[in-house]
Amino acid sequence: MTGSMQMDRSVADSPRRPDVALEVRNVEKWFGGTQALRGVSVAFRSGDVHAIVGENGAGKSTLVKVLSGFYPSGTFSGEVFLEGEKLSTQSLFEAEGRGIHLVPQDLQVVPGLNVAENLFLNREPARFGVVRRRDMLEQAAGLLKEHRIVCDPSELMASLTTAQQQLVVIARAMMRGVRVLALDEPTAALTETEAHVLFDHVFELRRRGISIIYISHRLDEITRVADRITVLRDGSVVDHVERGDPKQVSRRVVQAMIGRDVQLSRRSRTAIGPVKMELRSITLRPSEGVRAPWLEGVDLKLHTGEVVALFGSVGCGSDQLVRVMFGMSEGRLEGEIRIDDAKARIDSPAAAIRQGIGYLPGDRQRDAAFPMLSIAENIGILVLHRLTRLGVVQVGREFELVREFYSRFRIKARSLDQPLRTLSGGNQQKVILSRMLSTEPSILIFHEPTQGVDIATKEDVYEVIHALAREGYVMLVVTSDLEEAMVIADRIVVMRSGRVVGEWKAEDTTQEQVLAAATGGA
Repeated sequence: MTGSMQMDRSVADSPRRPDVALEVRNVEKWFGGTQALRGVSVAFRSGDVHAIVGENGAGKSTLVKVLSGFYPSGTFSGEVFLEGEKLSTQSLFEAEGRGIHLVPQDLQVVPGLNVAENLFLNREPARFGVVRRRDMLEQAAGLLKEHRIVCDPSELMASLTTAQQQLVVIARAMMRGVRVLALDEPTAALTETEAHVLFDHVFELRRRGISIIYISHRLDEITRVADRITVLRDGSVVDHVERGDPKQVSRRVVQAMIGRDVQLSRRSRTAIGPVKMELRSITLRPSEGVRAPWLEGVDLKLHTGEVVALFGSVGCGSDQLVRVMFGMSEGRLEGEIRIDDAKARIDSPAAAIRQGIGYLPGDRQRDAAFPMLSIAENIGILVLHRLTRLGVVQVGREFELVREFYSRFRIKARSLDQPLRTLSGGNQQKVILSRMLSTEPSILIFHEPTQGVDIATKEDVYEVIHALAREGYVMLVVTSDLEEAMVIADRIVVMRSGRVVGEWKAEDTTQEQVLAAATGGA
């Protein structure tokens, strides 16, 4: 790539260190019958910020977990080298002892301990087995000052912002002799101001010769901080991109992530009806503290007979928006939800169901499945009041309800009494969909509807979504699968950082345009 990137002078003037700090050669990783990494080879140089990018499921987090010891040596094939020496680690703790530290998106801190105790966790200064707390507080104060972290060492970690907690975790890695620091989606929960503070610390670590592995979906910040970008797709390395003109870099990275000119068969459009549900200026703020809102000024209209795909990367705000729509949100909610042009109060899932909203969760095992109950019991559980008389389930009514969905969605099972846990993932999804429709909703929210299902079942799910749209349902599909969004949607709405940042009719946009909006790229 040619051209230069507009960056802080301190970054541009920092010394170059081309020597390799960490290297993986031909690494492969399997989870059962699924191959997550396919012959991955990449070298991370000292004093570089090296970004790893790719769509969800590309293998980014798996690769970092291999490097950081989360997956022990022997659970994957291939080789890992630290400064030229072959590395074999059995745990995160052992990898940290060799200077490789991972800062995951879910920070590993102890909220009930103070900052100093978190900094010195398991390494407290002691004499004759007694922790020297005064020494620990003094040393912590010096470390915080050195790294320009504004907080008191005696403060509880729980009282710090996410950005401050991240910086404390990074400082802890520094005091333990970090050589390679992996940051997984470090700005997902940060405000723009907090992100800039984090960038300053990343640049300082870079100047000290530390190798930074930076995982993010946000191309705008990647083109700002990264010296080199490695693109993964379907578990394989498909491109290495050096720093250059941000627009050219973004375009090349997006094309590599997608991998081809896609000629997708979009669904044939049907007549779209009037607005059924409208969100006006939805803003969701944390109940306590001064952190930035999770959602800010979100406007969204949903029409009968229309399939809307809500697309975004990790932390974009789509999960929070779904929780608002189904009465599960926490925090201070502002704005208005209207259904059939009347203001709707949705403060619980029960209230949402009464308003005609049905919700299909993304994690069916955690949030929707009753694995030990039968197919019939799983489908009828939300409408027992219609199936019982004097507190006793009327078998005939239950059978009539369940049989309708069993036939409609071609659920493959020996009988309606078969436990849900014995079905395939796709058939479990159909049972949970049947339960949602049993409440006779008019507005359907599908959250990652094809997560964990095979290709054949995925096509079945798409067919169901399109059929329901033709019947006049309102269809909102929340997905992080770009190809899925392009295939199923009449309209695509893109979220980033708690805001709607793009909206198109599906036939009027491209994968590149949608992905660029979701990541902040050119």
